[in-house]
Amino acid sequence: MKNFMRIFVLGMLLNVSHAGDIVVSLESSGEYLADKTVSVDDIDSYTELFNGSRWERFEVIRHISNCTVENCDSLFMSPIFETRDKLIEEFGEEKGHSHFLLTLAGMIASGNNTLSNIAYDTAKFSLDFNEKVFIAQSLGDIMLSNYDDSRTDTENASSKGAVYKEQIFEGIRNDIDAGVCRDISTAQAQVLQGLGLENVYVIAFATFDSGHATVMAQDNEDPSRIVHLNYGKATAQYLNADLFNQNTTLPNNGTVVQIYNADGEALDVIPSEVGHVLLQAAGMDVKDFGAGINRRGIRTISVDYLTGGMSFSVTASKTAAGNEILSAGANIVLANSKYVESNVGIAVSASKNNEFERSLNNMGVILATQTRLKSGKVDFGILKRSYVSLDITSNVYFGRSTLTTPDVEKESNVFDSLVRVTSSMHTDVDITKNILLRSSVGLHGTIMDSDVRDEGSLGFVYTGATISNSVLVDISEKYAAEFENVIYLRKGSKTMSNTFYLKTKDGKRAVEVGLDSPLSENPHPWMVGATKEFRVGYEQNTEHISFDIKYTRLLDLEEDFVNFGIKGIF
Repeated sequence: MKNFMRIFVLGMLLNVSHAGDIVVSLESSGEYLADKTVSVDDIDSYTELFNGSRWERFEVIRHISNCTVENCDSLFMSPIFETRDKLIEEFGEEKGHSHFLLTLAGMIASGNNTLSNIAYDTAKFSLDFNEKVFIAQSLGDIMLSNYDDSRTDTENASSKGAVYKEQIFEGIRNDIDAGVCRDISTAQAQVLQGLGLENVYVIAFATFDSGHATVMAQDNEDPSRIVHLNYGKATAQYLNADLFNQNTTLPNNGTVVQIYNADGEALDVIPSEVGHVLLQAAGMDVKDFGAGINRRGIRTISVDYLTGGMSFSVTASKTAAGNEILSAGANIVLANSKYVESNVGIAVSASKNNEFERSLNNMGVILATQTRLKSGKVDFGILKRSYVSLDITSNVYFGRSTLTTPDVEKESNVFDSLVRVTSSMHTDVDITKNILLRSSVGLHGTIMDSDVRDEGSLGFVYTGATISNSVLVDISEKYAAEFENVIYLRKGSKTMSNTFYLKTKDGKRAVEVGLDSPLSENPHPWMVGATKEFRVGYEQNTEHISFDIKYTRLLDLEEDFVNFGIKGIF
């Protein structure tokens, strides 16, 4: 792979003998203006009370999960908090309370509706976020001990279909194998949802030799904290970094993140942080691979060579999750006509990540395509220049990953892919001679498993819609204004972005002011507008230099970011 990358870069440099523009760019997608760290120390403190003994916790959960009226009459007959008081009296305040949380976990896994309802109702209204996560974490740990290896064998009949939460709970009670990562993560997510958490997801991705699935939950008490559960291991990510980052020994080694709700139902497939960087290196318009996604904390320096319908790029990037990426890419325009626009890009990359007490190294190649099919433009009364379009974007990634920790060293090949389809209708309305309304509605879909637990459910999944309206005003000979409203409609989530632009008609200067906000309760945290934010920016362009800067204030979280970019054209 290293030799291939050297040959690829050399080939790019040889092409620079043709006339063209060289563009040098420096860009940051969001520099946080204060120190912000999140952790799971408060969650891990419950586990530490058992001196690292998984089996002591397992014993409590299994004992309670097998309760009946005859052998655990106090759980059925006494107020639940009397049980907590007795445990505190026996074990002391801290460990007694942890035993109480494990008791609730056992009641949830009991298969007895009376006990599980008592546990859910007690936890929902009496426990904080950390205590709820500890319950799901402890259940995930014992579920892992009953991991069903036969479901990883695609030739085995048991690998087909889904294993449901009730079956996994039965495995806990009887100490028998039940479920693999995708089943266990969904069961944990459903438990967290039953405990009263709203934003809970199952995240699937490519890792060593196979795929993997974990749980992602947003802290309702501190929305800037995102907690991941990898079975019984809890880790935390900052909302405005890479909230999908998997900082464990089973990281995301690919370029794609598959997102499912707590019931395992498909929501979307989007590029990962690394995928975002590599698609840019391949000359792709990354917005087409995932509209309405917040990206912050990615810093990029690139040198691009543009000639005719071709471009070549060498890029160095660092992401919010600590990935340091060196990539080289090329893009060729295949068609640019009235009815068809198409381009294909390729990028090779080498990356490393030494965060989180591990060393992760990846080398790979991504191949991506973008195609837009357009109808001819027609008028329908006041609707002018109307047309429909079909956008198809895709990418495939092949890589090799190596992970080294004090306890683990492993290496494997990695493969993943993404296909998105957007069908849109576009139209203009000439309100007056100087005022134009431009509107579009796009419907989005992708190819993914409709149920994360069932690897045989691969198909086309509708993921949502985007509605865009812009009012363009011709103010004078020199200046124009634009107000843009974009509404993002996704399964279970709605957000909105509003932006006002004042710009010179020659494109040399522009000012923008914007406000993004949620339109539904508990919007998906990765979406633009998931938190209310205000922004103001300035852009200036000359023949050889372009500069832009943008300040963003997260109103709900009281946090500040700055985006900036500078570009030289020679």
